[in-house]
Amino acid sequence: MTMMKHAAGSGQQAAGTGHRAVDDGSRRIRLARYCLLPAACCLLLASCYKDDLDPAALTNNPFDPGYNGPAIFTFDTTYVEVLTTFPLIQRQVFQFHVNSGLFLAEQAYSVRVHDQVSGTTSMVEQLPAGSDVLRYYRLEFTHGQEYCMGLALSNNTHDGRTETVCGFLP
Repeated sequence: MTMMKHAAGSGQQAAGTGHRAVDDGSRRIRLARYCLLPAACCLLLASCYKDDLDPAALTNNPFDPGYNGPAIFTFDTTYVEVLTTFPLIQRQVFQFHVNSGLFLAEQAYSVRVHDQVSGTTSMVEQLPAGSDVLRYYRLEFTHGQEYCMGLALSNNTHDGRTETVCGFLP
């Protein structure tokens, strides 16, 4: 009886040892697969031909200061608007159009407006959203005077090239 127990015990130990050896081998194989696959992918990607990127040649994005394409902004009209509040408020509306067809991809934007008469700078938002007709309001104005604005696209991280747009208030 004692012999049987010992023999059975040593058989279990031998089987356990053999199982550990197989387990270590499969771990090594799995580890090699996990290491070799990413290394092979990196090697494949690194071997692909890539054109050299010349940042100076990237001038087709209207949101970049180096944009050298067609005009982004066009003057639409300017007029005086009377707000029926108490007291009555008159303000000049300077309306302009954004040529969003020049954008590389559709996106929301604001326009940074620099009023060259007053020297103030403010942001004009799309109202309603998606509209390409924007309005800048001035409280101080003179009939018969030309007003010029420096306009630049903004997407809250970059300001594009500034363009000067002028309009005459009759």
